Amino acid sequence: MSTEAELTVIGQLRDFLNGHHRNQWLLSTDDEMQVYVRHAHHLINGQPTETLDIANVEVATTGKGTFTRFLEMAERLNPHQAIFIENVMSERFANYFRRRGWGEMPTNPPCFYRMSQHED
Repeated sequence: MSTEAELTVIGQLRDFLNGHHRNQWLLSTDDEMQVYVRHAHHLINGQPTETLDIANVEVATTGKGTFTRFLEMAERLNPHQAIFIENVMSERFANYFRRRGWGEMPTNPPCFYRMSQHED
């Protein structure tokens, strides 16, 4: 994905996080990546937790770091208590989160979360 296309998706994410929509598709200008996000709440470790949900991800060319770069920026921009990755259907993608130490919900298919690191 081109730098310009990545910046477009990041700009859409920033606008979404600062806006009032409950959910939105983020679309790259080169059709390389689509991400469906929403503001939500989940019970994590027994606590109600405000989350940025990443509910659907489509990347045309996998294994090039496109999603990793998006996720790193999402973690920096996220004002919520956590990021929640919903219903991971691929074992390869599930292992991606496991290798990076994300919490795993006891669901089938698995969901993953990471608590935000920002200071309150």
